Amino acid sequence: MSAPLLSDTEFEHLAAQARQLVHQRQTRGAGHFAGPHITTQRGPGLELQDLRAYQYGDEVRHIAWRASARSPRPLVKVFHAERRLRRLLWLDQHPGMAFATRGELKAARALRAAALIGFSALQQQAEIGAIVSNTTDHFFPFSGKLNQWLRLLGIANRIPPSPWKGEGDLIKEAKQLQTQLHHLDRLATRNTELLLISDFQHWDDSLQTAIAPLADKCRVTALQIIDRGELELPAAGKLRLISPYDGQTHVIDSSNPQLRRRYREVMQQRQNNLSSLLKRSGIQHCVLYTDDDALTTINELL
Repeated sequence: MSAPLLSDTEFEHLAAQARQLVHQRQTRGAGHFAGPHITTQRGPGLELQDLRAYQYGDEVRHIAWRASARSPRPLVKVFHAERRLRRLLWLDQHPGMAFATRGELKAARALRAAALIGFSALQQQAEIGAIVSNTTDHFFPFSGKLNQWLRLLGIANRIPPSPWKGEGDLIKEAKQLQTQLHHLDRLATRNTELLLISDFQHWDDSLQTAIAPLADKCRVTALQIIDRGELELPAAGKLRLISPYDGQTHVIDSSNPQLRRRYREVMQQRQNNLSSLLKRSGIQHCVLYTDDDALTTINELL
């Protein structure tokens, strides 16, 4: 088994940071006045608003059994003032996430961000569901239990697998991503916050038909993990690089100014293409660098 990305002590520190973050938000949001008006916040309330068709991931206890008996499809109850938030995470730990030139591995920074998001959600008595993608897909249904969240962190707390061995694995990865997005679409509902955490290096315009429906259902945020060394090639002479996608070794002369300029242009164009794809799909785009403070970014994101 590979070495863990974060220690138990670090997880304890992240849980404490999340508690402090939620406490600060609750303190700022507390008011001296209250009234009878229906809140716009989400979660299970008491006043029945409507019935709608059952969606994958809905709680069984909210099924309207008598109404469902008269309908061709199961129906669930929708309540006013739904305050119980549902937070759905997609945590990507593909081989390219095992990279860093500063700070920590992209996979470690992604896990750190996910831990803060999850611990803060539990503090808010929210339910968390997730898909963790590494060698295989690990699905975690919605739950408000700490034990399940710790199990998820344990699954994700490992250095991403060895590089892909060839083009066949790249094709398999693309199909796996499409499947994951379809699963997220089935799980997401109107009271869901969906957070996608990845470096998105393997995303392109072919995914728009799969991701656009997500933003029509709920609020979707893409948290991109970036190492600053990816954006601009340093003038460090000859470098020996191993591709995380096919395992091949490449030797380049980084002292060549034309090569550095071309590299910078290509990476900037790739970043522009990703930003454009997410914007067209109605998805909020945030960036977290491997050497930045994760807590500050997550505080602004949530």
